[in-house]
Amino acid sequence: MGRSASVRLQDAQYVIIFWILFLFVNGMLVLLVMSPQHTDIWCFVHYLLLLVTSVSHLGAWCIDPGYLKHRKERANCEKDIEANVIANDRLLQVSLDPSDARLRSCPTCLVNKPRRSKHCTICRLCVSRFDHHCPWVNNCVGENNHRVFIVFITSLMVLMLYLAACCFLSFGFNHPTGGLPEANIP
Repeated sequence: MGRSASVRLQDAQYVIIFWILFLFVNGMLVLLVMSPQHTDIWCFVHYLLLLVTSVSHLGAWCIDPGYLKHRKERANCEKDIEANVIANDRLLQVSLDPSDARLRSCPTCLVNKPRRSKHCTICRLCVSRFDHHCPWVNNCVGENNHRVFIVFITSLMVLMLYLAACCFLSFGFNHPTGGLPEANIP
């Protein structure tokens, strides 16, 4: 009960921009800085970081972040909410109290929401332990994909730092072979 694959693909303009930039920058740096015809440690580390970043990005994009399930049909649920509010004004006061451990109800999705769950205005669904909606993975970051998102951000940062170090070594020092110093895998 989440967003369908067709809806995710329709809203995927930032994901497509990310992949175009990601592949272009990495391809250019491999051709300009590294020597891909040799099997050296520089290319091996780069391809390993590239693989971890790509898999974690796809995971953060495809994993359900923890969408909350609908509890009833919309018409029946609206009647139940109106009846509960009219019958018991105390129920409304308790449900709006953030320190209350009881379940609250989302007026848009009509689901019972546990603590730290929020309604995403972009996905139009409630997410358990909602952090934010990331346009670069075109998905909410919630309870189920938070760890994968952290792996994605961390591996992307390590990859960028690695490529910056490779560029500094390649362009900052004038090696006799050009590019990075040779570090072949035995």
